[in-house]
Amino acid sequence: MIKDREAQDELEEKIDYLKKLPLNGRQIRNIVNIAQTLAAGSPEGASALRFKHIQQAVDETLAFNNFFSKNNKPNVRKSRVRTNFVNDSGVTSSRVNDEDSEAD
Repeated sequence: MIKDREAQDELEEKIDYLKKLPLNGRQIRNIVNIAQTLAAGSPEGASALRFKHIQQAVDETLAFNNFFSKNNKPNVRKSRVRTNFVNDSGVTSSRVNDEDSEAD
């Protein structure tokens, strides 16, 4: 819980901004955990959780999401690999497997 009243007021003022962000519950939990870690490990010494800590974690999370968004897919294509094998009866068979491979 937030012990610094000024920090709590600051976060309450920004709550509407935070509600509008495209984040799910897991991401919100991770953002709060990261922000708490930033506050605890600040160069000035441990401080109260402030909006700047949450904003920094939000910015990094959104940048990460943007990097892996549908518009920025890695260049991956499906390839088909034929695998030959010998079964217990000594008969040679082949199987085709689909697998992802990075395109050059």
